[in-house]
Amino acid sequence: MGLTPAPVNAWPLAWVTLTPLWVITQNSKLKTQNLILLAGLWGLGYHGLALSWISYLHPLMWLGIPWAGSIAITAFAWAFITLWGMALVMIWAVGLTTLQRWVPLTPGARVLVGTALWCGLEALWGYGPLYWTSLSYTQSPYNLAILHLGQLSGQLTVTAAIVAVNGLLAETVRAV
Repeated sequence: MGLTPAPVNAWPLAWVTLTPLWVITQNSKLKTQNLILLAGLWGLGYHGLALSWISYLHPLMWLGIPWAGSIAITAFAWAFITLWGMALVMIWAVGLTTLQRWVPLTPGARVLVGTALWCGLEALWGYGPLYWTSLSYTQSPYNLAILHLGQLSGQLTVTAAIVAVNGLLAETVRAV
């Protein structure tokens, strides 16, 4: 998923790369700490790579910041914002898995609930200043059809479409 935004712009990957995380959340035998670790790794891959442009903050020496300080500031910003995005993914994975343990869900309900949970978390995340790597960001600027949908109904609709398609693929994998 980290390859979907610039500079690689492999936006079609967004429609399949969330599927492994969906499949992992459906594994009832997986321990919670392992689920958190795997979701965190997925979040690190996506948010860390999608935010790679932050490395271009360095050098900040034109602001009077020494070279080492510039590296430290850039590394901290990149790490902090990546961890913030990773937390969203980990909360989603644990939330969906926990809900499935409490209430048995049909495949369609699981996709609906998982999509609603992801979009709800992104909506809350959107109230903060670090809402930079929404899944809808993966489609910009090349997927014009889905971006027009976003113009009509907002970026969370694009995110919902990506999450739902990946959920449906995960249900297909699970059924096979």
